[in-house]
Amino acid sequence: MMQGMPYVQYLFRAVAVGCMLYALTLIADTAQASSATELATERACHQHPLDNIRSED
Repeated sequence: MMQGMPYVQYLFRAVAVGCMLYALTLIADTAQASSATELATERACHQHPLDNIRSED
């Protein structure tokens, strides 16, 4: 029974490292989406209200 323990420990470590990498990926994606939303909001706020009116010919 003791011979199987190192494999279990390696498995748990691999799962833990995988979860940490997944968490870092989620954090990075969330930060990127947040900055993209911030840029879009900033552009929308700085537009002149009359820029969205189209002239009808």
